[in-house]
Amino acid sequence: MVTVLFTDLVDSTGLAQRFDAERARDLLGRFFDAASEELIALRGRPEKFIGDAVMAVFGLPHVHEDDALRAVRAGLAIRERVRRLGEALGLVEPLEVRTGIETGEAAVGRSPTGQLLVTGPVVNVAARLQSAAQVGQVLVGQTTYLLTNVADARRRRVRAKGFETGLEAFAVEDLTPRSARRTIPFVGRAGEQAILGQSLGMASTTGRPVLVTVAGEAGIGKSRLADELAAGVSAAVLILRGQSRAQTDTATFSPAAAIIGDVAGIRPRDDADVIRRRLRELAERTSGEGATRATQRLSLLFGLTENRDETAFVPEVQAGFISVIDGLARDHPVLLIFEDVHTLKAPMLDLIERLAVRGLGPRRALVVALTRNELLEERPTWGGAGGNSVLIRLESLSRDESVQLARHAGGGRIDEVEAMEIAERAGGNPFFIIETTGMLMPAVAGADGHRARTVPPTVQAVVSARLDAMPARLRDLARHASVFRYAFDLSELAVVDPAATAEELQQLEDCEVIVRDPQPGEQQRWRLRHSTLKDVVYASLPKRERLRLHQLVAGFLLDAGHPSYAADHLELAAFAAIDLDPNDRSVPDRAADALLKAGDRARRRMESRSAIDRYERALAMAGPEERWQARVPRGHARAHPSR
Repeated sequence: MVTVLFTDLVDSTGLAQRFDAERARDLLGRFFDAASEELIALRGRPEKFIGDAVMAVFGLPHVHEDDALRAVRAGLAIRERVRRLGEALGLVEPLEVRTGIETGEAAVGRSPTGQLLVTGPVVNVAARLQSAAQVGQVLVGQTTYLLTNVADARRRRVRAKGFETGLEAFAVEDLTPRSARRTIPFVGRAGEQAILGQSLGMASTTGRPVLVTVAGEAGIGKSRLADELAAGVSAAVLILRGQSRAQTDTATFSPAAAIIGDVAGIRPRDDADVIRRRLRELAERTSGEGATRATQRLSLLFGLTENRDETAFVPEVQAGFISVIDGLARDHPVLLIFEDVHTLKAPMLDLIERLAVRGLGPRRALVVALTRNELLEERPTWGGAGGNSVLIRLESLSRDESVQLARHAGGGRIDEVEAMEIAERAGGNPFFIIETTGMLMPAVAGADGHRARTVPPTVQAVVSARLDAMPARLRDLARHASVFRYAFDLSELAVVDPAATAEELQQLEDCEVIVRDPQPGEQQRWRLRHSTLKDVVYASLPKRERLRLHQLVAGFLLDAGHPSYAADHLELAAFAAIDLDPNDRSVPDRAADALLKAGDRARRRMESRSAIDRYERALAMAGPEERWQARVPRGHARAHPSR
């Protein structure tokens, strides 16, 4: 799952004609440098420089759930950077770019020369969008649009070479923060809400700060829990959100800068003089006689202090930030919410912990840290610095709560059966439930009356990012395990991964990728945690590898006397084989025969529904009617006895 960005310099041919060759080359080089800097700052990889164009990929070597958002930010940043470059060079006409961005699945490998190769429709779509973009326009595809929060995007239908129906495109002008309040009713979490409410009450009445850490996997509802708390507090409570707005991995104190910027009224385009004035006003309001020193400290957050002492930078920033919070929390309660704490650097983590330790005076502050479990693994002493600290571990919703959430999310358009199916597939993850329901609601039922069962790209991005964050060995083991339709034991797993060990399975359990199967039996069995996770893990397995592994499992099952299960795996192997080489019918024909025999077996056992299903799948696998030959009188007649 990658996001591909193409951007090119408008009228580079005209520039080459107007300027000396060496100056034109220098201008193009500075464009490439500027674009590369913006891409790298946002974790993109500039892959190719073609003429006057740049191709970049987000999601390599590892997928991150915000890759699409970073790509759009990069596109907007490149546009502004190039305009400033033109002004700096004194060009009469403004320097502009056209940018196209799309997200989707791609195959990644290396050429014989070692160059990274990214192939797939997503590359072609991004290139076509770049060609169709107007001067100065950032044009994104439909999947990127779904994955980002675009402000007032103008929808377009783009006619593109190689695409018969055209492409859905959206012209992006800006990005906005997501709305804190969801219209879908909050389900469950009553106990957790009570703990947060009591902690805020304690901090407000005693003047002693409290740190509440809310830990759980992506999509489990950490942000929604904090949003519900913020929406329900008194108007007297000041709410401060520490979100990393810079989107760069080097912005150590970005959450603190975001809070100070909001409180001081600093806008993104304010110049240095305006920022200094607003910081001075904030310091005078919160720090009293120490306003001058506090202003100097706060200015470090915005890079306004020159010749700073690097060794003193961290303690000075921390002291300046705490002085502001103390001033704000002296007379009124303050709620500080820090998101994605597991991504923060040690100095920012230290600052969050220090906020929960009482200082010289009262600090009526509740500090809420939203994090994934990685923080607690990497920093086991988290929250133990001497202040009041509470840990809330968010678990999956129960089945009843999941069904209730799906019904609410569906707004009356999802029936009980569909709600139960969504709940089962999402494994109790609220984000997965809401996103899957949102995808199904507008879907048009297919010819068979059933809705699509594909994984929404929003969910795929989250799961793919989680998978890519795992150690390579465990990631490969999870992919191998995903070929099993149901549960598996260690001996069965050894068929597709001979090196697999019980210790590695325990590690996958600890990563919450697999769970122990509750079905009784002599041999312990495991399965992937839920269907959504399994679908995304399986989709990340190259099709040539799927073909090989399913054939291995089919052979094992045939030897063990389970021909019907073997037919299922041969069918999956055939799907991969057809995609790889439609002209090679060896595996599909073998699968058709196996499904036909499985249908015969089910019919003899009077399992009519199963028999009809296998016969129809056998005919579908057999290909066009002219290829059916001897299968027609057997399979067709058995599938439809009345005919």
